[in-house]
Amino acid sequence: MITSALASGEINFDGKYFRLKNVKLVLRPVQRPYPPLWYPTASADSIPWIAEHGFSTLLLSLFASPAQLGEQVRVYRSVLAAHAGRPGRFNGHVARPHCGFGTQIYVADTEEEARRVAERVLSQPMTLTVLGPFAKGAFKEVMA
Repeated sequence: MITSALASGEINFDGKYFRLKNVKLVLRPVQRPYPPLWYPTASADSIPWIAEHGFSTLLLSLFASPAQLGEQVRVYRSVLAAHAGRPGRFNGHVARPHCGFGTQIYVADTEEEARRVAERVLSQPMTLTVLGPFAKGAFKEVMA
């Protein structure tokens, strides 16, 4: 729905989660058929799907080691290359998708101090919650 609306300037859609008829976009993207799509993720398991569809990505592996981040980037690049040019990809119009990552670092005067503070902070419980209409399979319908 989003990609076809950006490409045509109008939304006509009757799906399981959404129903829209003759909705005109007020603003149109300069890029054609639509802007390059990014798909950030905190899940290494989603990287192959993201790469298969040619999305640019931001890997948000906050607790991954440099070696683990490197492996995630290698997986992304490998799958991206294997599916380059395949029809039907969401971001197929982008010749060269990008891959970035976010991670946590702590800098201190000594390595010992940095490890002590970082370990204390990382030992605290954390909760990451993602809410929204893209839960439970709606994403594919929205992006079609």
